[in-house]
Amino acid sequence: MNITPLLASLAGCLCLTALNGSVVFFDDFESYPVANDQSTSGGGKIYSGFGVADQTTATPFGSPNQFGYLDGGSSFVRVASVSTLMTYSFDLFEPTTGQSSITRFGIGQGDVNANAYAAWSINNGVLTAINNTSLVSGSLPTLELDRAYVTYIVHNGSGASETIAGTGATLGAGQTALYFYDTVSTTVIAAGIYDHTSDKLVNSFLIRSFSADDNTLYFDNITHDNTLTVVPEPGLYAAIFACAALGFAVRRRSQKR
Repeated sequence: MNITPLLASLAGCLCLTALNGSVVFFDDFESYPVANDQSTSGGGKIYSGFGVADQTTATPFGSPNQFGYLDGGSSFVRVASVSTLMTYSFDLFEPTTGQSSITRFGIGQGDVNANAYAAWSINNGVLTAINNTSLVSGSLPTLELDRAYVTYIVHNGSGASETIAGTGATLGAGQTALYFYDTVSTTVIAAGIYDHTSDKLVNSFLIRSFSADDNTLYFDNITHDNTLTVVPEPGLYAAIFACAALGFAVRRRSQKR
């Protein structure tokens, strides 16, 4: 049994737990083989048809680093981890490929089609609110291609209004907010507050392509936090990066044996 991926993941999880007890789920894609069209499940996640690449393919989120991607067709990463107050964050990078279709992401009742609670699509930087997702305030930006962002999906599942830490915005009961942190300009981009227009529940987070979709999206560091929080303090980012480096060092040391 090769325990290297386990040790690397454990190192990352222990660091995150020590840094922030509110982190419920975290995946940095360092424990998977570098390959396309993989499937895996367990620990609250079901991934199907996804790929994993490293710095020999691209360095969207720095190097050395592994990251996940979808490149069209029926494929998804789904995490069945939810809480009354929750923030799902993940690194996002859309490369210039010339493809003309979409990748979808959001929260929903097992999917982000007709079962979506709050969901969006992206294609060549253009964001669109999709199924059951109605804009209440704000507007969707257009993202730059070939640029790394941190995406924040902030959901208030309580029965009262709540304040989003880091922005001060008020999120009404049942509402969802979308934010992007631009890693180049180091600015937070508010991308709207949304109501749900159907009767779907929230039991999953997804990044998703359907069979007719044809787009490439890189992603990394999927995190479920059981608070409403956008953009941790810079010191926390530094500590998280240190934890990621520790996990990488564990893997490298084991490989040399």
